[in-house]
Order: sequence, then C-alpha cells, then structure tokens
Amino acid sequence: MAENKQNSETRNTADNDKSTTGGAAASTKQAKEETSAPGRMTNPTDSSVGKNAANTANDTFDKVKESAGTVANQALGQAKDKAGSILSEQKTNLASGISSVADSIRQVGDNLGGGSGDSNQIAALAGKYGDTLAGQVEKFSSYIEDKEIKELVRDVEKFARQNPLLFVGGAFALGIFAARFLKSSSQSQTSRRR
Repeated sequence: MAENKQNSETRNTADNDKSTTGGAAASTKQAKEETSAPGRMTNPTDSSVGKNAANTANDTFDKVKESAGTVANQALGQAKDKAGSILSEQKTNLASGISSVADSIRQVGDNLGGGSGDSNQIAALAGKYGDTLAGQVEKFSSYIEDKEIKELVRDVEKFARQNPLLFVGGAFALGIFAARFLKSSSQSQTSRRR
C-alpha cells in the first residue's frame, strides 16, 4: 500500500507538472500569436509611431531625391554650356583656317595670273580658276562661321542622306588630307626642335 501511495503521488506530481507545463506552453503560444499576428499590436501607440517613422523616412527620401535631381540638372546644364562654348570656339577656328586656305589659293592665282606670252595664257586661266576656287572656299568659310552647330549637323545629315556616295568619298578624301597635314606639321615641328 505504501508503494501504491508513492506511485499515486508520483502520478499526481507528473500530472501537475504536465498541467503547469501545458499552461506555460499555452501562454507562450498565445504570446507568440499575439506578437506575430499581422496587424495585431499589443500597444496601439506602436502603430502610430511606426507610421510616423515611415512617413518621415518617405519625406526625407523625397527631399533627397529632389535635391539630387536639381544638382544633376545643374551639372548637366553646365556641361552642355561648356561643350557648346568649346564647339563654338572650334567652329570659329575651323572657319578662320578655311579662310586662310582661301587667301593662299587667291595668292597662288594672282601669282599665276601675272606674266606674258602663250604660257601665261594658261597661267592666267589657272589664276582665274584659282580665284574662283578661293571665292568658293571663302563662301564655305562664311557658311560655317554664320551657322549654329545644330544647323551644321542637320545640314551635313541632309547632305549625307541625299548624296551618300559623295559624302563617303568626301569624308575619305578629307581624312587623307587631314592625315597628310598632321604628318607634315609634326615633321616640321620635329625639325624646328633640332
């Protein structure tokens, strides 16, 4: 009987432990559900604090985004202005260079035009064509100087569409001329240094 009483006490203790443990597990489970359930907060002010923090973060992000856009637009505007001034300066340099070529052609024509005899008739004819060519080159120089960069690009595109073979041939010839010019100018600079 003593043994039965001891077994009964052991069972009661185990049952009490189970009920206590079960009660603790149930309250732990209930606490987890309350905190993990979406939209269910234990404190109603936590919800408004979260919303205020989110609104503040969104406002700050919007302000940063707006100021970054303003800075980027200013930088782009400055870059466009700088590029436009550089292109304008180069356009002016090109026009003056072409004008000096026209002057050189005119001087050669004048030199050929002055003289006497039959050979001078050919020289006079060459001088006349040189003068005509110089006039055309000056006209082209004035055209470049008077036009805006956008207009020049538009005109070149139009010419390239209307005369593709002539455009490609002219670009090739211009490339060869530029290469010869650069090569001869670098050789003359090298000989001057010696």
